[in-house]
Order: sequence, then structure tokens, then C-alpha cells
Amino acid sequence: MREDMFNVIVERPRRGSRWIDSSAGRRYRASEEVPVKQGMRQGYESRKYLNENLSPLRRFLESQVNRPWDQVYADICAGIDRRNTVQEHIFAHIDDFVVRHARLIDGQVYVAGRWSGHELEALAGSSVKLYVHPRTGLLLRNRHYKAWNDMRKQAREREAAEQAARRRVLNERELLLLIEGIWYRVELAPLPSCTYREVHDRGRTRTITECEMRWDVVRKTTVAAGEKADQAYDLYGRWGVYAATKRQLGQRELRKHGLQQKGREDSRPFFHASAPAQFKPARPAFALAGFQGTSRPFIDCRP
Repeated sequence: MREDMFNVIVERPRRGSRWIDSSAGRRYRASEEVPVKQGMRQGYESRKYLNENLSPLRRFLESQVNRPWDQVYADICAGIDRRNTVQEHIFAHIDDFVVRHARLIDGQVYVAGRWSGHELEALAGSSVKLYVHPRTGLLLRNRHYKAWNDMRKQAREREAAEQAARRRVLNERELLLLIEGIWYRVELAPLPSCTYREVHDRGRTRTITECEMRWDVVRKTTVAAGEKADQAYDLYGRWGVYAATKRQLGQRELRKHGLQQKGREDSRPFFHASAPAQFKPARPAFALAGFQGTSRPFIDCRP
């Protein structure tokens, strides 16, 4: 470990000077309500903050993998004087990179989760990069660790695969959508923009927003601009639109786009045996009996 590690980490200029508004301090001191003697920091909304460079400490710890943790910790203590407050501050950041108090449960390593209230979680599913093995005492690297960028990349790929499984974009206004195992051709239309007008009531000015409602045939509800935007984005991949029409795809269109669906809707009318009587087809009012070309009367066959 380099001897000037503490200088590299903590002795850096403080940041935040560009966000400090010097006029705020002058206005505060010019006020007649403040005391005559006051601290020089009073009156400023934002102040400078400490600036630490922890990358050298992180690189040093990563280079000590597969070494006993006691030896690594001894090297750190040899180069940093803990009697100095500034240098002792470095030890507070060691736990940011290394989990020193791991536990072995049923042959599996568990660590304290940083974002779950310090509850124990499996090492394979945690965000820990370095840890001290509870049995051997060696500083080891988590083989299951994934960087934040890698996890975001995998999440985007997974989202794209799920999107392709349930949505196919044809053009700006049409797309194929899988709804309850059935593919539909959906036509999108933009939602009309909202209008704003001011109303004066009892000396107060209020802004009233008026939006035209549209019926969404996929969500089966009325929507307006800015309403249920997240739900529209999950379904259609964009905001500010609604499903104006939808049509079930036929077999030819399914083969054309290489799609499959679990079931198909039957558009032919049918009557269930347990349906109410008012929905059954009406019986004929009259029946013709033995018509021989003569003017014989109709016979009523109703019960």
C-alpha cells in the first residue's frame, strides 16, 4: 500500500462553490432582523461539501484478492495513522467495498444486505463485490457479482424480448398486439390535447384543465391526454395515444408474420342452453299446414 494513500483519498479541494449564491449571504447580513455578530456560514442556502477520491482504496482492495484479510488490514494500518482524525476517516470507507462479517449457513455464504435493512441475503444474489470468507478468512471476489451497467443491459434485453413476444410494430399508427393469447391488429390514434383556461372566483384565479375523452378498445375504458400514461406506454410503447380500433388476425396474417396464438375467438352467434329465455331465438308465430295452392287458412301452432 502506498504511503501517501491518505493524501490521495482525503486531501482534495471541496466542491460546490459554483452553486453558492453569494448574493444570498449579503441579503441575509443586510437584514435588520439578524444579530450583529454571526457566523460566516450563515445566510447561504448551499455550501461546499467534502470531496473524496476512494478509487485508489478500491483498487488496492481489489488487488489483494486471495490474501488473508488480517494481512491486508495490517498493511492498511501500517500506512495510516488512526490517531489522526483525517486519516482515521479512511477506515469508515472500508466497509463500503468489503463485507468483513459474512456468515456461513448450511454451506452457503450469507452477507448483510445494504438495501434490505441489513437482513442476511445469499451472496449469489447480492450486490457485494468483495467479502471475507467466514471459514478461511481470505479476501475473495464474488463470482456472481454483476456491474450496474451489465444488469441494466440484461434488463433492456429481457424487456425487448418480452416486447417482441406480445407486440409487433407495423408502422407509426398500427401494431400487432397479443391480448389474452389472441393476436389483434390495433390502430392507434393520438389523444387530443388538453386546453387550459383561467377562472376568477372570489378574488382568486384558478386554472381549469379540459380534456376530451376517447374510448380505448383495448383497455376498455375512457382515457384522456396525460391520464393512465404509464399503462399506455406498457401496451403500445408510446405515450399520448389510444387504441381506436382492433381486429383479430386471421390464419393467413398469422402465417405472414410468423405468429402463433393459444386460442381463437368465434364470431358466429351461439345460444347457450342455460341462457335466459329472452336471449333465445323467437319461435315462429304461425306455421303453414298442408298448403295445396288453395286459399286455406293458416293454423296457429303456438302452445
